[in-house]
Amino acid sequence: MKTKNQTTLLFAAFASLALAQVSNAETIAFTDFNNVDTIGANAVSENGAGSITSLVRTNPSGDYLFKFTYFDGVETLTFDLNVDGFSGSTVTQSITTNTTGNSGEVTLGATAADVGLVGSGFGVGTNIAVGETLLFTVTNLVYTGGSATFDGFNLANGLETSGSNHKGIVGSGTGLFEARWSGGSNEALTTGGASNLYISSAGSASGAWGVSDLDFTITTAIPEPGTYALLAGLTGLAFVMIRRRRS
Repeated sequence: MKTKNQTTLLFAAFASLALAQVSNAETIAFTDFNNVDTIGANAVSENGAGSITSLVRTNPSGDYLFKFTYFDGVETLTFDLNVDGFSGSTVTQSITTNTTGNSGEVTLGATAADVGLVGSGFGVGTNIAVGETLLFTVTNLVYTGGSATFDGFNLANGLETSGSNHKGIVGSGTGLFEARWSGGSNEALTTGGASNLYISSAGSASGAWGVSDLDFTITTAIPEPGTYALLAGLTGLAFVMIRRRRS
């Protein structure tokens, strides 16, 4: 019975620790992210307590890699935003007028293609042609004060640069958000908080379009000081209980 009670007490103690890990959390919204490597309204903006202190773009193997550094006044957040391009996707878009819907289909291709610049946005080369896809991901999150979580992409913009009859689909699979627009207008593309954001073209024969003004959020968390004290106390308790059990 003594062993059982000790085990129960130990379990309850660590359960209390899990419940006690209340953190100071901040959700940082990065908005209007574009295909440039300068800090400012034309590249990306944010509404957190701090500011972006560094933004560096490289072009490894035809893809784009953006390295972000964000300082909140106390701690530093770093992460990479990757933009990959590929072709060969099979796309089906049902919209026949300038509107949006949720019945698009995409089977992703696997042929690597170079990412390029379309206006201030992204393209596969200088345009997103039929069956070409862009993939946006955030990786290598490091927050010096605690933990960081990527919450997903909230919005993207279909950037019209010339012509008309642009067709874009977001995601992979079936029942996807699809849009068709033309004539000097851009289109808000619903991304649904995707952590891996695929945007494919179903048609651009009448002109060029790209992807611009991405919005995404990252949440940082710093454990309360009391959490560390509780952790130390429970670790000591567990050690004592194990010693007593062995003796």
